[in-house]
This record gives sequence, C-alpha cells and structure tokens, in this order.
Amino acid sequence: MRVSVWLYALEQLVCALCILPAAGRTACLPHPQPGRLILVCMLCAAASTLAALLPVCRAGALTLILLSPVLVWPDAPRPLRLRLCGVVLSLTLLLGGCMRLALSTPLPCSLCLLLSCCALPAPASLIHREPPLQCACVELRCGQAKITLTALTDSGNLLRDPLTALPVIVISRRAARRLIPAPQPGKLNPGLRQITVRTAAGLSAMTVFRPSSVRLLCCGAWRECRAAVGIAPADYDGVQALLPAVLLESARPTIPQGGTSS
Repeated sequence: MRVSVWLYALEQLVCALCILPAAGRTACLPHPQPGRLILVCMLCAAASTLAALLPVCRAGALTLILLSPVLVWPDAPRPLRLRLCGVVLSLTLLLGGCMRLALSTPLPCSLCLLLSCCALPAPASLIHREPPLQCACVELRCGQAKITLTALTDSGNLLRDPLTALPVIVISRRAARRLIPAPQPGKLNPGLRQITVRTAAGLSAMTVFRPSSVRLLCCGAWRECRAAVGIAPADYDGVQALLPAVLLESARPTIPQGGTSS
C-alpha cells in the first residue's frame, strides 16, 4: 500500500497542531504564538515524515517531538518542561489509539482524523488544574542576570520593606548568588541594604535589594508585580523562595461582578 508523502506530512501537521495546544492547557500555560506554533508543528511534521522514509532518523524525530513544547513555550519554567515532554508523549499515544479505534469504523480516513483531533482536548481538560496557592513560579531579574524559582507561598510572611513599603520575597543565599555578586565580608554592595526583621530567635538583620523586575506565573500567564527581595540567613536550608501570600493574590486577575452600570 502506497501513501502520499504530502498527505502523510499534512496528517502529521494536523496532529501536531492538536497535540501541542492541548499539552499547554494541561500545564496552565498561555496560548502559544500562532507563528511559533505553526513553525514548530511544521518541523515536527517534517521530522515524522523523514522518520517514516528513513528509519535511522526515528530517534532524532522522537527527540524533536518531545522537545517541541520547549520550542513553543521557551519561557516556561524549568519544572514544567519535563512534565510537558511526558504530556506530549502521552497525548501522542492517546491520539494514535483514537485513530486506530476510529479507523475500525466505516468512516472515511479524513473524518476519522478530524474526530480524533476534536476528541483530544477532552482528556487534556480533565487534568487541567488551576495553579495551587501553596506554590508559584517567580522570575527575578537584576540587570542581565535572571533566575526562575519555585516559591512557597507563606501566609505568615508579612515582611515589608520599610523604605518602599513593598512586600519582601525571601530567597536562599544559593539563589541570591546566581542573581547578584556576593558581597564582601562586613560590607554591602551598591543597591543592598539591611532591614530589621523579627524571627523565632528574636530580632535579626536581613539584606534586601530591589530587583529590576519581578514576574509571577499566575493563571497560566506571567504577570509583573512590585516587590523587594530579601536574602535568607546563612543557616537557612529550606525552599528556594518564600512568597508573601498578598503578592500572589494581587497578581491574580479579578473577575468582574455581574450587574449594570449607568
């Protein structure tokens, strides 16, 4: 049985255009840019077609397909990238099973493909979940340096910078070294200052600074927010960042209430 190469490539393109948005929905990621999505799907379709013609290329095609969500969402947090690769693989196998089931019916092949692609978003919606309030992804930038951390939401973190009245995101010293140069012993680099904080052991001093930008991954989209950053004590060995709950709540979009206005 001979199959047209162009029809096979078109089928793979349609499948990729169905799988990638569904994978992004499971991770609460924003809608991809249409141009980037189409380009990545065309690359995946070309790789799949080449793998069908040349079996030696199958490993490379599979690698490209698994990494395709990273190309579509290059700003996705690192903890989500591995999950997206697994979701793409699962959705690909699920779509293949739906196609086999649909082809067992007397329906035309084109209609089987259409029905399978239309049915794929349903299981993706079942595992779609709102990002929990207990943790969030925060992106901090200072000049050219940028880090993305998984932050634990701390309702007890009521710390505010007394100079700017901004809430303070507390990060570990290891994370701070990736963002700013380490200060000299007994000195503070330009832009750093110390504030007094109350801990379980009593009053202590914390080094704080104002980053160039702060973004939170909230409801599937990166949102700018205003906050200061504090560096945890040297003996701290907990999570990478502690996020004030008020900061995450303010980043969530508000839902307009019903009613009429004059």
